[in-house]
Amino acid sequence: MPTQKPRHRKATLFQRFMLVLLGLFLLVVFELVLRLFGLGTLAVSEDPFVGFSGHHPVFETYRAEDGSLQARTVREKLKWFNEQQFPVCKDSGTFRIFTLGGSTAYGRPYGTRTSFSGWLEGILKEAGEPDQHFEVINAAGISYASYRVVLVLKEILAYQPDLVIIYTGHNEFLESRTYQYLLAQPSAWLRIRESLYRLRIYSLLESLIEKVITRSIVDEDSRLRSGGGLLSPEVETLLDRSAGLEYYQRDSVYARGVFDHFRFNVSRMISLCSKAGVPLLFCRPVDNLKDFSPFKSMPGAELASADRVRLERLVNTGRILLAEGKADQGLETLKKAVRLEPLYAESWFYLGRALLATGDTNRARQAFLQARELDVCSLRAQEPIHRILEEETATAGVNLLDLPALFASHSPGGIIGAETLIDHIHPLPEYNLLIAREIAGWMEEQGLLKQGSLPGEDEIRALYDKVMASLSDEYMSRGVLNLAKVMVWAKKFSEVRTLFEGRWDEVSHIGEAQYLMGVVLERLGEPQEALAYYEKALEDMPKHRQSYRQLAEASEKSGDLAKAEQTYRQALEIFPEDVPLLSNYGILLARQGRSQEAMNLFSRATRIKPDLPELNNNIGMLYSMNKQYGQAIA
Repeated sequence: MPTQKPRHRKATLFQRFMLVLLGLFLLVVFELVLRLFGLGTLAVSEDPFVGFSGHHPVFETYRAEDGSLQARTVREKLKWFNEQQFPVCKDSGTFRIFTLGGSTAYGRPYGTRTSFSGWLEGILKEAGEPDQHFEVINAAGISYASYRVVLVLKEILAYQPDLVIIYTGHNEFLESRTYQYLLAQPSAWLRIRESLYRLRIYSLLESLIEKVITRSIVDEDSRLRSGGGLLSPEVETLLDRSAGLEYYQRDSVYARGVFDHFRFNVSRMISLCSKAGVPLLFCRPVDNLKDFSPFKSMPGAELASADRVRLERLVNTGRILLAEGKADQGLETLKKAVRLEPLYAESWFYLGRALLATGDTNRARQAFLQARELDVCSLRAQEPIHRILEEETATAGVNLLDLPALFASHSPGGIIGAETLIDHIHPLPEYNLLIAREIAGWMEEQGLLKQGSLPGEDEIRALYDKVMASLSDEYMSRGVLNLAKVMVWAKKFSEVRTLFEGRWDEVSHIGEAQYLMGVVLERLGEPQEALAYYEKALEDMPKHRQSYRQLAEASEKSGDLAKAEQTYRQALEIFPEDVPLLSNYGILLARQGRSQEAMNLFSRATRIKPDLPELNNNIGMLYSMNKQYGQAIA
């Protein structure tokens, strides 16, 4: 008889079910073991859009002299955060509020005392009952976008907040990330992935895979995770790079990724607070529409070169006509510019100014909004940011304060501008107080404050006067100066001039302010007026080399060549190896036909920096001017 092969009994449906159940049981046990020993957590990697190379807490704990456990801002974080201190465990009767967000919530360009957080604490002290104490802790970070705010939120939830207030939306385009991979994935998968990150097993596997990938990739691609860019522990903005604004280009695919990421983070913040049982209040961000031009305008790629030249001429002509008070002519010119290239943000901004000057407020508002939406360097929250905040908070039943509407009600024609904001997004101290009053009113409506306990107008005025009188001159002047430096860097020269003219008494005693005002006037085509500011800057900062350079250049532009030469000589006595000074002085002499003196200066500079192309070019041009073409080519 042929040998029969042994027959394997098929597993019954029950046995299969028990095997699956056993597998699930082992996974649950493994998950519990990981949680018991604190393994597998990915506190900073739960965002499928980006990863972080590390994360350092904002606050650290320490024992005070009285033995109590306190929390304070980590010293290394003070570049981005206000210095704050509070008990780790709340005292009985304490209502603790954390405010989160970017530079507006921080209180820029000043500090926390004139931020809406500072004002809110003052108001609540007036409103509190004898047995009730309010703490308002400012945990907002300069340049922090929503994905960094999430990390701070997760940290502060351990400190027993009774209310979290989040003001975010302006900084979403500040850092470079990569979204192309994620944009190819369905949104449902992103939600599933977010849920999987809550499992320690999944997080541990993700961590192990990430380590293997990181070790195996050594070029620039190693900085990118499957979902997005691997960000540094702290903010590294595109504006901080040497090319600055040049990094910003019109990119609708990237913008879509930014907005999707923002929606994801708003949803996460809502979810985190909901699970912790902490009330949450979002604030719609405010921006300057009327008195702050776009940071960067770009025509469409299809616009011909000749039309680009014509566009620039139309915008400049329209701006000049407006400055001369010829609003009707300026309006017609700027209409032509918008028709020629509808994508150019600056055209829309000045069209808005012209419409406003001719009394057409409604169309002016629309033009200003269009200018903001077309700004290639998006440092003001655009319409999709506002829409996402409205949709996500409405869906979750979370409150959203409409601050743009509040500020519009305090602005001429309902268009927000310099009456309420000191720059493109930061409120004046008195309007941070307005935000604080709006928040306090909301708290009263929600039953977080006793009805009728809020201070009245006279008490608010007294609070404002008391705080402002207590601030040092340096607090205010340094705020204005820091703002001016950023705006000069961003080439917002007209805005800096307006800023300084309104607050010159606060900063005129600072040499750096004198220097910046000189730079602004020179860039605006007024080198003669800039001279006096550079000279005053040097009186206060006698070794400020940049003031020497600018004074010499402005003197030359003004036709005072003797003054320019004298300035270069004085500067080189202090900085004998300053290559730009040597080079610029050589160019000045070469233009006067003093070739040998110019060559001596170029040679000195070349000995210091022999491989600098600009110096070799200057020497070649000098030979060409003297018709020594063979040496010029060599």
